[in-house]
Amino acid sequence: MKIEVADDFSVGKFHWNHRVVRRVYHHSGHEEVTYAIHEAHYREEGKGSGKCDITMNPTDVSGESVDDLKWTLEHMLKALDKPVLDYDTREEIADGSTQKQATGDSGLLPRGPVRRGQSGLPTG
Repeated sequence: MKIEVADDFSVGKFHWNHRVVRRVYHHSGHEEVTYAIHEAHYREEGKGSGKCDITMNPTDVSGESVDDLKWTLEHMLKALDKPVLDYDTREEIADGSTQKQATGDSGLLPRGPVRRGQSGLPTG
């Protein structure tokens, strides 16, 4: 699979990946817990874990082609094998469900600006 990367990506420095995020809502004396997939953007060069910023809203599945959708879904599935992040603290949490640590492929994606036609997504 060939991946095209824009010239101005910060490849090898800052990364992002998809992560499962647990969010707790407090309503009228009860809690509602939800899980969703967000993008996590890491603050340290070359790191795919640790201090990060996450997207405010869950990530949607969209793209310029069916191959783009497949790429996104494959990377979202990798998030299920990583520890869950807490929405408020951005820290990894023990959420009580069965988790396995990711091994091998870190699921890291290069971070940087994307120009139209050079999305960094597989081209076929």
